[in-house]
Amino acid sequence: MSYKESKNNQDEKGRLELPADLGEEIVQTTEEITSNLRQRGWQSRSKPEITPRGKVSGEAMVEASSILGIEKYLGMVDGKERIAYFPSVKLTNNSTVTRCYLKFSPGLEEDIVFIAGKKANGREKERVINVVNRFREVTGITSGVFVVSENFFKGGTVGKGLGTSAAAGAALAAALVQSAAPELMKDEAFVQSIARIMAGSAPQSIAGGFSVWLSNPSFIKDPYQSFSVRVDDGEIPVKLVVVPIEKSTKTEEAHAAAVKSPHYLDWCRKKVRAVPDLIEAIIEKSLSRIGEHAEDDSVWLNRIITSGGGINNWEPDTETIRQKVVEIRKKGLVAYYSMDTGPSVAVLTFSQHVEEVKRELEGVLDGKYRERIFVADLTGGPRILPLEKRDELFSEEMWEELERAR
Repeated sequence: MSYKESKNNQDEKGRLELPADLGEEIVQTTEEITSNLRQRGWQSRSKPEITPRGKVSGEAMVEASSILGIEKYLGMVDGKERIAYFPSVKLTNNSTVTRCYLKFSPGLEEDIVFIAGKKANGREKERVINVVNRFREVTGITSGVFVVSENFFKGGTVGKGLGTSAAAGAALAAALVQSAAPELMKDEAFVQSIARIMAGSAPQSIAGGFSVWLSNPSFIKDPYQSFSVRVDDGEIPVKLVVVPIEKSTKTEEAHAAAVKSPHYLDWCRKKVRAVPDLIEAIIEKSLSRIGEHAEDDSVWLNRIITSGGGINNWEPDTETIRQKVVEIRKKGLVAYYSMDTGPSVAVLTFSQHVEEVKRELEGVLDGKYRERIFVADLTGGPRILPLEKRDELFSEEMWEELERAR
């Protein structure tokens, strides 16, 4: 068997079999990161003991922000628990926010979910109810649930690769906990353990800022230990200039393609060095080093997706904008590109450079994206909103369904 063939060995569950030495390196790196976080004052949490609650009533309205990968991830060693093969680092930002209203009702016989103004069915509803069922499983809650979730794009245009699933998962998990077990909201690891069932990056939306997601194959035995920790102090003057570009590719397709790539294990090996270095760069507030990680890993990610499944992660415009960012940097401006699982481009820059960087990008491709480009800010974790905010989400059909759910 050739080296290239051995890199794609998968077990009967479709999981990639990491070489023993690589698996050990990743576990050791995760442990070293955890140890360093403890030295900086972070305290790990054990899973809370929860008395089964049975039928409950409660409601909540929550907003959570999207994420942007810096040292990104693709491929899951456990698809149900959404455990990644290695740690990753992302930043939470308001390019997209998800607002979620949720109500537990003892009399509701069937769970009701609305997404983007429409009653959800099929896979859309299933993804939401999977998260709800995990929460019901660990809390012993038996009430039905009424959910309304909607994304709000800051630039007004949808762009693939802007971390919307993470925002949706974080908002849903926080709404579940706030509505039925608000005392557990202070246990961030618990809220993250619920959010992760929607999207692997959702815990990072809950952590806020720049955060590291601790993950490796050993966490299959105890998924609760796979969570995210914020590593910045909120003082990095970073802004994002976002160019949203649409594409129909699903992130789940990219996960499946990634582990088939002949370059995947090389990418895993890179993470052993890159993730700890990026964490240090964040602590030191070195935007140039952060940006170098973002650019290098964007190219890696595209290579992984393309070679693993023949899926072109970028559009031709992505490459043009990427080259423009390099040109902007040569003019003396701070500007670094980042592309996640999609063609949209987010450019990291300093606050004092953001307007000039934005003007430069507005002229690309004869101004094709001039009206779409916008500036996004670094944000924290989920925000609890007044219940009256649901009025902004609700249609007449939703009010009728909610009335029946009382």
